Amino acid sequence: MAAQQGFELVVPAAAGILTVGSSLVPGTISIHRADASAFLLDVDLPLVAAALRQEFSTGDDQFVRAAGEGELYRIIGRAFQLCGALPDSPLRTFELETNGLPRTTEAERLVVQRIGQEIFRKALESYWDRRCPITGVEDAALLRASHIIPWAESTDAERLDVYNGLLLAAHLDAAFDKHLMTILPSGAVTFSSRLSGPALAILNAGNGALQVQLAPGHAPYLERHRTRFAELESAWM
Repeated sequence: MAAQQGFELVVPAAAGILTVGSSLVPGTISIHRADASAFLLDVDLPLVAAALRQEFSTGDDQFVRAAGEGELYRIIGRAFQLCGALPDSPLRTFELETNGLPRTTEAERLVVQRIGQEIFRKALESYWDRRCPITGVEDAALLRASHIIPWAESTDAERLDVYNGLLLAAHLDAAFDKHLMTILPSGAVTFSSRLSGPALAILNAGNGALQVQLAPGHAPYLERHRTRFAELESAWM
């Protein structure tokens, strides 16, 4: 099951515990039985472990609990995705691929930027499970890797930080990029009073409450985004 989800390396561990890793992503995952039908999982990357506990709501401060083999399979697959996106795997990949590349001219800087944006998109696709977290859209051609804080205003670490990004459907990406929508600390999506009625009807067709499941790492980036959103709202009023 672990090998099917990308963890093809078996790591020596204590009796009764299966510990596996991958040549493709950092980190290892340890699995043991809790009882006849449930399993407990532990990941040696704290951010990945915290994200799994949040997503699967296990109520355990240390382990992720899987109720049966079906859920175990899903959790192992999600762990593989997150190990490739967190905590700094995209940055390490970017540094390896751009090491020695010149950045003197604008054309040279654009080459480096394209490499970084491709790596960033792949990391976002893994983190957000290849779907827009607001609309659920899964069509890759309609999804945009949206930086919360733009590339031009970020350090390399921020540019490649998966928490500085959202994988948004194209129409929401356009609104988010222009600060016509933002996300509150609770994960609630809020729209600008500067939007026309027809535009708002497209962005939120059901006129319902839209929500994003956030991690603590998103907080500093979204705080800066909300500050700019508030400035533009004040100027409009």
